[in-house]
Amino acid sequence: ENLIKKIQAIAKQKNRISLYNLDANILIKNLHQYKNPNHTFCFFDPPYYNQGGNLYKNSLTNADHVRLHSNITNLKSVHWVTTYDHQETISKMYDDCVGFKYTLTYSASNKRREWEYLFTNKKTKVESFNRMKLFPI
Repeated sequence: ENLIKKIQAIAKQKNRISLYNLDANILIKNLHQYKNPNHTFCFFDPPYYNQGGNLYKNSLTNADHVRLHSNITNLKSVHWVTTYDHQETISKMYDDCVGFKYTLTYSASNKRREWEYLFTNKKTKVESFNRMKLFPI
């Protein structure tokens, strides 16, 4: 019932949402063609750093993650957020960004809470909401 309400709330915003089935690096390179960057918010959710190969059809190498980081952080006029698994390599990679950690409930094999990262640029303001508590890193 709660999930249905969330989907309905998102559906009310459908005219303001665009989805692209593109590689993130290609999307970033051509973003100006799709929307006015000053009025754009991008959410990047790359495959997990360590477990990506076990969980997804397409995973990234360390070099791919570094390239994606470079492209995301070069988006100066766009509001953006990216989330990642709680890995020291990722924390160091994104140390030039505003960073937070938060807990997320995993339920794929056994239900448990794990830490994840959320990074953003200085242009984008984020805050804790409801049960999602952000802890600055």
